Amino acid sequence: MTVIDCGRVMRARTRRGDGILAVLPRPLLALASVTCAIVLGAASPASAARVDVASEHVGQHALERYLAAMVANLPAGQKEAQTLVSSVSATCPNALAAGNLLQITPAVKATAEAFGGEAAADVALESLVPDRAPLEALSARMSRLHWSSRRSSAAISKTLVEMRRFYTLTPSNLCADAAAVASDGWQAPPPATLAFLAAFGHPEIMGFSGMVHVLERFQTSADRGVVASINRLSHQESSGWVPLVTGEQRQVLIALGLSV
Repeated sequence: MTVIDCGRVMRARTRRGDGILAVLPRPLLALASVTCAIVLGAASPASAARVDVASEHVGQHALERYLAAMVANLPAGQKEAQTLVSSVSATCPNALAAGNLLQITPAVKATAEAFGGEAAADVALESLVPDRAPLEALSARMSRLHWSSRRSSAAISKTLVEMRRFYTLTPSNLCADAAAVASDGWQAPPPATLAFLAAFGHPEIMGFSGMVHVLERFQTSADRGVVASINRLSHQESSGWVPLVTGEQRQVLIALGLSV
């Protein structure tokens, strides 16, 4: 039996009175994990060629090393995210302070949710900067593996292309968008905010779903140890990264003058 738990979306909203922060996502697009849980299942003799089983074994260990690097990089990722907070504090402090006095209308709520999502996405991108090198190492290792079908190769290639695209996205101009929100009285999300969120894409791309499906298809009982390690590391990374993004997004919003 195969169970995949990829790229879940965290949309928890903490209600604090009736102000702007009551409707800001915490965070809207924060992802519970950038990896997938793998459940061990025996490979099907009819579909598992020797080359597939050999490549799957190497691929599992490559994914394990990548996850270990992500866990080790969490403190560095938080420092990267904190540079965003410092930049906002220095460049546009209290730019949204007037928003604390607004009544929450549908237009204000939509603007708050979009801008909150933008802030969360920026924090997420900054926090993943230290993981770019481990991703390149994983991509190089997986790209050298051979598979018996083009479908398996294509699934892995597509996953790596999507991950690389995500990791190299340019963060938004948060101060410029905050100024646009304030000048418009929170009546609509700025066009730049909506464009950035569209480029950011859907959280599902953060998961290694295509790659994991291939690895699961060909894994055997000999992989029990590495699979357990992958699942443990995935949980550790998720447990550390989600609070990181949520906490630093909150600090960005405070720097912009929104009351907590």
